[in-house]
Amino acid sequence: MRISTLLYFLFGDRDAILTIARTPHACWIALLLVLTGGLARNYDKEPVFHEPIHVFGPLLVSTLIGAGLFLVLYGAVRLRGLGGPGIMRAFVVFITLYWMTAPMAWLYGIPTERVMDIVAATELNLWTLALVSVWRVLLIAYVASVIFGTSMFGMLILTCAYSNIVVTGVLIATPFPVINIMGGIELSQSEALISGIATNIFLLSFITIPVLVLGSVVAACFLSSAWRVPEPDDGGRLRVHRSLIMFSVAAMLFWLAPLPFTQPAQSLRYRTESALFASRIDEGVQLMLDHAPEAYPPHWDPPPRRLYGETGPDVLAVMQHLIDRGAEDEWVATRYEDKLFRNMRRQLRARDLQQFAAVAKHIDSAPELLWENRQTLLREMEKSHSAERKASLQRLQDMAKEYASANGLEWDDDPD
Repeated sequence: MRISTLLYFLFGDRDAILTIARTPHACWIALLLVLTGGLARNYDKEPVFHEPIHVFGPLLVSTLIGAGLFLVLYGAVRLRGLGGPGIMRAFVVFITLYWMTAPMAWLYGIPTERVMDIVAATELNLWTLALVSVWRVLLIAYVASVIFGTSMFGMLILTCAYSNIVVTGVLIATPFPVINIMGGIELSQSEALISGIATNIFLLSFITIPVLVLGSVVAACFLSSAWRVPEPDDGGRLRVHRSLIMFSVAAMLFWLAPLPFTQPAQSLRYRTESALFASRIDEGVQLMLDHAPEAYPPHWDPPPRRLYGETGPDVLAVMQHLIDRGAEDEWVATRYEDKLFRNMRRQLRARDLQQFAAVAKHIDSAPELLWENRQTLLREMEKSHSAERKASLQRLQDMAKEYASANGLEWDDDPD
């Protein structure tokens, strides 16, 4: 089992699949490759020193997902009279081959955010995810057909059905696919792109589950199988060659090498976000003011990020801290102004407008944005019965009127 065996395996070579399946201790190389995949995904995206789960988590996730897929495929072929080894031997072979797909994840390590703008980087990352997902599903289906001695088509239908259920479950468990639809939240360009793709994938996966499950039942009824993997070669003819061991170690070192350069920014991000999430706004704001935006990861967006369901820290509270420090012109203020006014209609409909009005008068772009949302402002004025709320709305309306007057625009008191 050499480096070439791994390469041929990744492109679906039958002999390479059987060689890996028969080689004693191949699982340890596969496990090491999974760890390299976790590093490749997160060396430049997550604070791995503070949260090692980002390195070891993919191993746990791949084991759980691989085990679930194995039970589906093994159960299907067992019902059709599969002979050969017991479930534990078959599982070790399958999970080793499943883990061996880990080098595909190295593609996630391309540092797109450092060389592209956020929208282009997001698009490329999504295309990479699509490529790796399709590649892995096709390869695993073929691997299963080889080791179980059955048809590729049957294994592919079963694998797609299982993958669809997993994807649908994951998207149901995450807030972002429907947050901008159900919550009426306006998102940034990159957030809208991710949310749109996630929503489309969710709908497609959900709709096709019944078809794929039915297809899986039909396919399972026509499977013919026979275990194709001989017993492990303990006689020494098949072993993990030194070159593959060195290659795997070198891959680990390759993805560890950038950490001294990428993790200081991630560590700073972790400290800042931890303070903000814990409502230590003064500490979080001070950290941001003490550092240039370049000290943080590329395209870092400070919380809250509505796409991921984050509710804290309170944006108005952050802006008030910045105003109190006379830091309205700092880069931090620009980031939070965007968050504050991205959902202007939501802010105007909030019950307590006093703080919003107090903050808005310190922001240069506020009058223009209030003018653009003047109909919502006027409707809220009509509906309001609280004297305090009416006073806050009046201050905001006066700002919008001043903007209209300064720019030769006509003010109309009709909210419709």
